[in-house]
Amino acid sequence: MTSRTLLLLAVAGPLAAQSAVVPPVFAQVRGNDALSLPLRWHEGLLQVHLKSQKGVGRVLPDAMLDTMLKEIRVRRPSFLEEPAYGALTRTFTVRLANTNLPLMSMIADMEANRTAVVSATGANGPTTLTTVVQAKSFNIAATPKAGYREAVGKDLLQLPFASPFAFKGPDLFVDWETTSTSTLPDPNGWVDALVLQYTGDQGIVVTLGQGGCSSVVPSSGLPMSLEGEGERPAASSKVTLRLRNALPSATSMLFLGPRPLLPRTSQTGYKVYDPMVGYLTTISRPECHVWTSPLTHLVGATDGAGSQDFALPIPALLPAQYGTLYVLQAAVLDTRASRLELSNGVGAIVGAVEIQSRASTVMSPKPWVLDSNNQRIAPVSPWGPMNSSLPILWFGW
Repeated sequence: MTSRTLLLLAVAGPLAAQSAVVPPVFAQVRGNDALSLPLRWHEGLLQVHLKSQKGVGRVLPDAMLDTMLKEIRVRRPSFLEEPAYGALTRTFTVRLANTNLPLMSMIADMEANRTAVVSATGANGPTTLTTVVQAKSFNIAATPKAGYREAVGKDLLQLPFASPFAFKGPDLFVDWETTSTSTLPDPNGWVDALVLQYTGDQGIVVTLGQGGCSSVVPSSGLPMSLEGEGERPAASSKVTLRLRNALPSATSMLFLGPRPLLPRTSQTGYKVYDPMVGYLTTISRPECHVWTSPLTHLVGATDGAGSQDFALPIPALLPAQYGTLYVLQAAVLDTRASRLELSNGVGAIVGAVEIQSRASTVMSPKPWVLDSNNQRIAPVSPWGPMNSSLPILWFGW
């Protein structure tokens, strides 16, 4: 398929006054996967159907409705040890449409998807597929690997629209065509994404930041890390978080709490003072980063190799608790220095991310094909729609 999980793929203009990350919770946490479009492949077509469902667990935030969209962005993933990305050049054509078509109407035939959108008459009148970026070449700058304290990857691309798009809803259809003079995909160029096509929506667990601040330098050269990739924090279940490359045979703790509102700006404190965050900062190694203000914690001990598996129970959840983001972080006590050594953070969206039947993505490694009249039309995807999956997008208005 088209995501990295399966290892087969994996500006000018007016500045936006307001913006939103789609889905909204991913303003604070990265996705669980990465996609090859619209950047890694040298050419291709990406179509995304996003539902609003105002007031309900939705992909599009309420604030986007009835606005004039001015730009769209994508960002790079921030997996542990994700490398730096080199510069590249791509030419994009982006089309948008308001739609009220059922989400499950997306099919592998991408020209049929376009036809269905423009043939429909929505609650706000006839639907048109509006070109907001017309065959424009963009130079995408090189980006460094994610920083030690960065929860999400840097923006790879900002596309300003030639003219604002009136988003009336109820849903949004995105048609993004990529071409280039290159004949091969870029080795990197991945785009941060959420892919639940293969697992169902039972929540996700992802790493935050790039390793911990341990005094241990293992033979592998890898930093102290806390990981839980692939775990599903469904209601009334249990997830396993794996601490590696920490101090051996040491007292350990697993903290759980919300993410602080603002990151630490220096070694002396946070912009928004949190007593617990301040206390943990004081008793930790100076280079450590505190990812959460703990509401609760588990206590254990690392083994002789500096490893420990934490079994974290997920309780039964009330409906309002589904989709809540919690942040976890491991701490190990260095008795020699009377200091805590801290891991990277881990974000857990519990119960469900709540995009089931609210987003669908179709991708093709070809941007177009020729029909019987020698006219360019959208291709047929070799994989079909990826339901409950989408690139993490940023819209400005």
